[in-house]
Amino acid sequence: MNSVAMAKGVELTPKKKSVIVALSKEGFSSREISARVGFHQCTVVRFLQRHAKTGKIERVKGRGRKRATTTSADRMLMRMSLKDRRASSTDLKRDWEQSSGVNVSARTVRRRLFNGGLAARRPRHKPLLTKKMMKARLQWAKEHAKWSQAQWDNVIFSDESKFNLHGSDGKLYVRRRPGEEFRPECLVSTVKHPESQMIWGCISSKGVGRLHFIKGTVNGDVYIDILKRRLMPTVQDHFSQIRDCVFQDDSAPCHRAKKVSTTQLYS
Repeated sequence: MNSVAMAKGVELTPKKKSVIVALSKEGFSSREISARVGFHQCTVVRFLQRHAKTGKIERVKGRGRKRATTTSADRMLMRMSLKDRRASSTDLKRDWEQSSGVNVSARTVRRRLFNGGLAARRPRHKPLLTKKMMKARLQWAKEHAKWSQAQWDNVIFSDESKFNLHGSDGKLYVRRRPGEEFRPECLVSTVKHPESQMIWGCISSKGVGRLHFIKGTVNGDVYIDILKRRLMPTVQDHFSQIRDCVFQDDSAPCHRAKKVSTTQLYS
């Protein structure tokens, strides 16, 4: 008999079940039926035994392990997780057991939360904002919500950013097999005091502006020098009239120094 590739981890379809029952009634053995339908002999035997008891090809509902929690208990777990987003599954398990009397594992807690749409993810990193900052941002957004494309075309944005010359501040992942954690291609070299470079740049709808490599700390005097040496030439490159340009930075303390706001950058 030719060997047949047996399906693994695949549920018998109603059609396959009907074929198995018909072949069994015709007197075929479980081995012969297995070869014909392409399922393992054990699968065929288990199905025929179940069919002999129930007389049906469908699974009998209500069989199997009872669910450890009720729907109301699951809703309680969801509320507990939403109340404290940073609570671990172990902490939630303990509090859930005390509140509802359920006896489950931390894995069950994670599964219930995942099924309810609450998946554990790494939090995004954002600057800490005060209520005053939030109010100012919302007001700014409302004032500019209906700006046209022509108005935004006259805006030039600027910011500073740090670039590490060795490695990265962000999280890095490598794909490796067990026992390969010390292979050179799976390692990330580190140094105690990595060098970095702070760079100022600007951009508008016309393109990228001129860069400035910053040495040391940025204060009011340094920022004024950057604006004169890098921003103003960029504005002249991008816009026909300097007064038509709207300059936008991130309102860092050095950007809002009194000497910065009172300095005349163009005549």
